[in-house]
Amino acid sequence: MAGGVLTIAGLDPSGGAGLLADIKVFERFQITGFAVATALTFQNEDAGLGLEWTAWDVIKKQLEPLFDSYEIQVAKIGIIENLTLLYKLVAYLKEKRKVDRIIWDPVIKASSGMVFLKELSKEPLIDVLKQVDVVTPNLDEADQLSEILGLKSAEEMSRYCNVVLKGGHGKEDVVVDTFYLTDETQQIATNRRLSGAGKRGTGCAFSAAMAASLHLGRSLEEAFQQANQYVFRLLQTTESKLGHHFAITT
Repeated sequence: MAGGVLTIAGLDPSGGAGLLADIKVFERFQITGFAVATALTFQNEDAGLGLEWTAWDVIKKQLEPLFDSYEIQVAKIGIIENLTLLYKLVAYLKEKRKVDRIIWDPVIKASSGMVFLKELSKEPLIDVLKQVDVVTPNLDEADQLSEILGLKSAEEMSRYCNVVLKGGHGKEDVVVDTFYLTDETQQIATNRRLSGAGKRGTGCAFSAAMAASLHLGRSLEEAFQQANQYVFRLLQTTESKLGHHFAITT
């Protein structure tokens, strides 16, 4: 069967984030991308006006024909209604469909202002983290998740899964992304902070680029570094909040 990478996330009509952004990333890596919608959002690059969540049975109906026809070993998950649904989804991917790698981008609040993941509690969160391979929070998300888990830092979260702490929301002149691995090693990737308003969906692009790199056979560490460089280049493509994705050499 032909293969590709799967994104399971929300539909952002502006294309700056969510499914459309992820597919753009996959195409730039010269990989076939498959997409399943967890929500329909009503937004543009400046404002989030609302959303409608997709029920589990509808998500599953989208997934089944893809897995019946294509080889999918890597999946990225974006916005999701709650942890109960997320755990059910991850179990389906891992146990029934034998997906090797799952990256969860824990989008709690969008840059447009919409709040997504509201129902967070310790034990369900631990159950999810133990089942995914990589979680990619920004600084604010890492603080919230760590507080729920009763931990002091994102580094401690790596007892459950590999953790990428994205530093773009910081204030320093140098942006530092840190990869805390479950084997207690870590990597960093640094870039200068760019001026301007930033771009929509950089977190989506990071996790999608990491998924694409893993699909191509890169190690976790190599995928982290490549995702970091992809986002840094994306940030420099336009003056607007909607960046232009670009072809890369894989």
